[in-house]
Amino acid sequence: RRLWQQGKTLRRLGYPMGLATGIEALAFTAMTILAGLLGKAHLAAFQTANSLVSLVFMIAIGIGAGTAVRVAQAVGRGDRRSVVLSAWSGTGLATIVLAVMGLVFILAPESLARLYISEDHVIALAAPVFQVAGALLIFHGAQTVLMASLRGIGDVWVPTALQFVGGWILMLPIGATLAFTFNKGAPGLMGGLFVGVIFVAAALMWRFLAMSRRDFV
Repeated sequence: RRLWQQGKTLRRLGYPMGLATGIEALAFTAMTILAGLLGKAHLAAFQTANSLVSLVFMIAIGIGAGTAVRVAQAVGRGDRRSVVLSAWSGTGLATIVLAVMGLVFILAPESLARLYISEDHVIALAAPVFQVAGALLIFHGAQTVLMASLRGIGDVWVPTALQFVGGWILMLPIGATLAFTFNKGAPGLMGGLFVGVIFVAAALMWRFLAMSRRDFV
């Protein structure tokens, strides 16, 4: 019983964080299923770009983890200025690094696609998917680090709700509409991801600005 009581804080933070991970993973899985409904070529194009986006995304996760630690330490000291500086420094770093990687996606999409696939018609289909993904990366880094910063503050439920809205209310319906209704195929699905990521990044920025104004004592 004593250990259960001691873990109360960890559970309060951990349950919504685990839920947020599940929401994001399921949304991306659903997008992959939609890509499969478009056909083999579209699925290959979408998954190729998605795989490389996930690889680059690991950089943002690493920066976000370090930022969360620094933010949490500043919260423990009651140092609001350091909370803000740590969060925005991490967000800026992730945005710059992923923007550079995004430029590679935009300027050399076919070269990146050839790392995975060899069929020319699939590479041609994958090129615009990579270019949309490159633009997405710029905001994806900011979203990841801002989410981590809010977790460092101890704010977990509202960011989880925002991620649900971005993934299931915006990303999936918009991606499906672009892909099937407007016949944009795999690039349309990646466009849905783009919209969802921009919304979540903007919403998390608003949330962090609101939360960082309070005093941490």
